[in-house]
Amino acid sequence: MEEEHKGFALIPRLSQGDFPPIKLKEERSPFTVPLDDFERLSFNEWRALALKVRELFKGEVDKVFKEDPTVEFVVICDGKIIYTTDDLVNVYGDKLKDLMKSKGKPCYVFARPLLTEEAQGIR
Repeated sequence: MEEEHKGFALIPRLSQGDFPPIKLKEERSPFTVPLDDFERLSFNEWRALALKVRELFKGEVDKVFKEDPTVEFVVICDGKIIYTTDDLVNVYGDKLKDLMKSKGKPCYVFARPLLTEEAQGIR
C-alpha cells in the first residue's frame, strides 16, 4: 500500500512487528532514532518522521526522478540519498535491513509519484 503526498509517494514499512509502540520527542531528527526504537514505532510515529524527511529532501528526490526516468524508488538514510532502484523488490526486505544495519540509522523509502493516467489505470 502506498500513500501519495505532494510530489512523491511515501512507502510505508511492510511490517509493524510485535512490539509495543514507543513515544518519541517531537523535536527528534528522523535520522537519530536508534534502530531498536525505529523498529517499534507505530505507523503514525513512523509516518510523522517520514514526512519530515520528505519535506527536507523533496527537491533532491524530485531532481533524481527528473534526471533519471528509470529510478522508481529512492532510499534516504543518515541525511542523504544512499540508494536508488527501479524495482521495489530491490529495496524491501533484506536490502533495506542491510542498508539500515550498515549505516546504523533509520532509512526511508520514497517512490516516484504515479502519473495521472497511470493512477487511473490501477483503480
